[in-house]
Amino acid sequence: MESSCVKPAFKINNIPIVFASSQEYATYLSVALASVKANANPAYNYDIIVLITDMDAMHQNLLKDNMRAANVSLRFLNISEDLIRADEYEVSQVSGFLNPLTFGCFSHEFKGLA
Repeated sequence: MESSCVKPAFKINNIPIVFASSQEYATYLSVALASVKANANPAYNYDIIVLITDMDAMHQNLLKDNMRAANVSLRFLNISEDLIRADEYEVSQVSGFLNPLTFGCFSHEFKGLA
């Protein structure tokens, strides 16, 4: 998925959910995603975006396979380039509190998701 601007996956009843994860935490992410799916209301559409920097295609596909449902969209957004382009001043101001992936959550543009 391109990281320019993320648009909603569904036109109506869209509930956006954003996670930040890495390959190291893919197992924990799978538990959270399973919980979302198990508790999903069929009247709503769940637009799940996972911000990543280092998750391989195999792990992404396994997670997608587990989340297959008509009202669930699971997308992965690689924000590595966004983090590289981030202003050093901004990163230095939060580096003691946030890891780079979490910083990417705050610095990325999500238009129209909510």
